[in-house]
Amino acid sequence: MVLGNVSNMVAAGDENGNIFLWKDVDSIKEHIGNNIQCHTTSVQKLELTIDDRRVISIGQQDSCICQFKIEALFHDDKEVKAQRA
Repeated sequence: MVLGNVSNMVAAGDENGNIFLWKDVDSIKEHIGNNIQCHTTSVQKLELTIDDRRVISIGQQDSCICQFKIEALFHDDKEVKAQRA
């Protein structure tokens, strides 16, 4: 799990290769967020860029590095959205 550098964003990876993004901790409690199916096996490492505009992940078995642009994180009226960079 990683926390945003300039925002309240939270990102986490799981053993199934999913990446979960939440705008803030309260969104986790309310189960409001976005997930990305990224890797074929567990997410080994997950980082946010210094400006929280991209999330970078490394898969454990697939040896892939994935990078996603993250949109609409700082607006209360929009959902967290991500796209492959």
